[in-house]
Amino acid sequence: ITSCSLSLLGYGQTGPVVQRGGYDSIAAAVSGLMHITGHEDGEPVRPGVAMTDLATGLYTYGAIMAGLLQRYKTGKGLHIDCNLLSTQVACLTHVAANYLNCKIEAKRWGTAHGSIVPYQAFKTKDGYIVVGAGNDHQFVTVCKV
Repeated sequence: ITSCSLSLLGYGQTGPVVQRGGYDSIAAAVSGLMHITGHEDGEPVRPGVAMTDLATGLYTYGAIMAGLLQRYKTGKGLHIDCNLLSTQVACLTHVAANYLNCKIEAKRWGTAHGSIVPYQAFKTKDGYIVVGAGNDHQFVTVCKV
């Protein structure tokens, strides 16, 4: 048997905060996602979509598929435990890696990117345009435009 628990309280099956309500925005705040979202000189911002809820569903799906594959190969089932906070922390591993490897602390960049330029929204006469040039060839193309 392969089974899965999706912790609706948001923090898994055990621990000191297991009974607290699990909401996308709370997990986004506790995990650090809101700390790095928003304008550079502004307050933390919740993403416009329930990213933590969506990612938790996708992580759960992937874990179930891997569990079913394991059962098929080994004949042994397992129990999978997914929750909002663990998912959102997993989504921010690149932030942790930047700090642990390079001592670069994450911050809010607005629509810009910390290491790719240009990669942001620019105000125009009639709205905004978003430009993303992730390599030298794309940058040359943007400059030609």
